[in-house]
Amino acid sequence: MQQISNVQKTFEKRMIYRSETCPIHAVQFVEFEGEAQCPKCFTEHENKALELKMNNQVEQSNSLYLERKSLLSDRTLLSSTLENYTVTSNTEADLNKQIVLECVNHLKSGQVFNIILQGKAGAGKSHLAFAILRALNSMKIKGAGDKEPVQKSCAFISFELMLRKVRESYKKPEQILNEFYFLRLIEQVDFLVIDDLGAESGAIDTEKTATDFVHKFLYALSTSRQHKVTIYTTNLTSTLLTTLYDKKLISRFFKKPKFIVFKDTKDYRIGDIPF
Repeated sequence: MQQISNVQKTFEKRMIYRSETCPIHAVQFVEFEGEAQCPKCFTEHENKALELKMNNQVEQSNSLYLERKSLLSDRTLLSSTLENYTVTSNTEADLNKQIVLECVNHLKSGQVFNIILQGKAGAGKSHLAFAILRALNSMKIKGAGDKEPVQKSCAFISFELMLRKVRESYKKPEQILNEFYFLRLIEQVDFLVIDDLGAESGAIDTEKTATDFVHKFLYALSTSRQHKVTIYTTNLTSTLLTTLYDKKLISRFFKKPKFIVFKDTKDYRIGDIPF
């Protein structure tokens, strides 16, 4: 500490003070790099520049979250946008796309609510869920506590694949994608998609109940997401979900929800099979 103090005193002795004073801070100007400047104004300017640089780095990091942190079972989802979710006018899919667009506008304004996309396989639920994140990832949003709009982080997680990775990590302690990694990611990310909830149980008409492991994980997930936006996709009906999961858990999922249900939409993945 004494050495630092001595260096500071030596530096101050070498400083050239000017007769002018700063009208803002009422301190003498100091000559720096041949120019008279207020030392406090200079410090404030440098601090703001550093803060701006750090904010830009955070925003750049957040914008890359979607590609870097997402865990997808189908990599083609990376190209999913609201624009390329093609629908026929006046159909269920068209109506649901309009609801999704409304949801994006509400989320863009800083509202916080969950979205449940439910329906049979192939209707485009995962496509729309990823497209929502893609849209939110392309803009700055002013959330609660934000002084101004900022870049938010987004992540898309295949629920079944995540559970598989966590189980694998119990046998491979060195594995990065472990329980701590996912729970931390789920807690930190601003906008999260949990894709294909219930797929870990197997058949869609199952009467099984989720294991303690799955319940424990989902309770941790829902607790950490209470004040954040979470989008769920599932093929299961509410009856099957309440059979599979604890009712208290279901009530957490459905807190402040916007339901988007597919009943009649065709399976886009298989197209027109001629047999």
